[in-house]
Amino acid sequence: MFYHAYNGYLDYAYPLDELKPISCVGVDTWGSFSLSLVDALDTLLVMGNATEFQRAVDLVLKSVRTDANVNVSVFETNIRVIGGLISAHMLGGRVQDTGMPFGTVNLKYGVQKTETAVTCTAEFGALSRLTGDPQYERVALRALDALWNTRSPIGLVGNHINVQTGQWTATDSGIGAGVDSYFEYLVKGALLFQRPSLMEQFNEFMSAINEHVRKEDWFMWVTMQKGTISLPIFQSLEAFWPGLLTMVGDVEDATRIMLQYSQTIRQYGFPPEFYNIPNSEVSDKRAAFPLRPEMAESLMYLYRATEDPQFLEIGAQLIDAIEHSAKTSCGYATINNVNEHSIEDRMESFFLAETTKYLYLLFDPSNFLHSDGTRARIIDTPNGECVIEGVSSLHLERIQFYINNFISLIIVYFSMYINIIITICSIKIKYKPFRSACVYNGLGITQAYESIPCSARRLWTCSGIFFRIFGDCFLDVEFYLSFYLKHIHYNYF
Repeated sequence: MFYHAYNGYLDYAYPLDELKPISCVGVDTWGSFSLSLVDALDTLLVMGNATEFQRAVDLVLKSVRTDANVNVSVFETNIRVIGGLISAHMLGGRVQDTGMPFGTVNLKYGVQKTETAVTCTAEFGALSRLTGDPQYERVALRALDALWNTRSPIGLVGNHINVQTGQWTATDSGIGAGVDSYFEYLVKGALLFQRPSLMEQFNEFMSAINEHVRKEDWFMWVTMQKGTISLPIFQSLEAFWPGLLTMVGDVEDATRIMLQYSQTIRQYGFPPEFYNIPNSEVSDKRAAFPLRPEMAESLMYLYRATEDPQFLEIGAQLIDAIEHSAKTSCGYATINNVNEHSIEDRMESFFLAETTKYLYLLFDPSNFLHSDGTRARIIDTPNGECVIEGVSSLHLERIQFYINNFISLIIVYFSMYINIIITICSIKIKYKPFRSACVYNGLGITQAYESIPCSARRLWTCSGIFFRIFGDCFLDVEFYLSFYLKHIHYNYF
């Protein structure tokens, strides 16, 4: 799935941002960054393809410009371009008076006057840790603090805010579009940068959300001031929530919510952009599914926490639906209407960056990203040591298993070879059992073989057996050696 989409982008769309998978041409969408390629870099490494990763990095360095006269979304550029480059770097070896960053910026001329705010915590924090310059993390945390101070009396926030005045311009409160990444950054920022205050803020938000936004295991949209329902809609973007709850340890609640959300998978094959909760039906004008990753991400986290096979089954259903309805000759298309499974000529870059990656990780329990912190790869930087790759105990056990088997195979096959030489090749022709073997056709020896003198047959038999066993040995040793070179060349031990 990933390589069909990836190769289609390179063949038909590069260096433009995205592939149009029906017409098989390229289009610029978010700033002409060769976006799909940048977004796919870390997925290549997650899937173990270091060779193609290096080639893709060279292409990015040749094609990406950062001074074009084009307005770009700060949020999308941050999560897709900056986030893509930072994660690729780690795996491969401007703000206003309120403290919140503008929503868009012109790469050549700067900020427009009417922009609202976005959050950029994880990427900016990672930049500070990698460069040793604290300003990136400082401005990101300042933005979070500014948003925290705009909560309503019942503890909720809206989904759009005036970055200059700090006044909310869209006051519907929920967990979906416009605010979803804010909650994500609180949790992931708390864990990534060891800042308990961010987790405390998230816990307070979660209490307010459970009280005013949640209705059973669905989450509505409500007014941020009074908690009155304004839109009884589930958005596909909200499917990140069970994964977030899993990260903070509330696995039981996350499971219930995910099983509720999976109703849309059973009903349509995909979670629609808007799902009317009271009517249990798709909202007519928002019936698309642009191959979003949120459902796959939550499934991956939940399966890691529970090892419950029902999450694998839901993931498999999602894969089957994508493969059946979204696949085209050169990529995978947005589902335009989940009722009809009609398609639209667009393949968002996050399909390569996230959707395929989370689905891959869901079914790859020993992947190096599934780290429990048992061991880690540590590199020295000018700013001190940096942990860039953790390794789980399961991964270590499997590595040790293959190392032990690699060594055992060498010993076993070497012993077999010696025994063959001793028991066959050194036996005299006059030895009756071997003489009988020379003329016995039941071993699969052809009639032509019988016409050869026994002394020559003995050499032929010895050589044939040796090369047969040597060939088997070579194939087994090649497998274990390739695994060793792939997984052990990092300094894990």
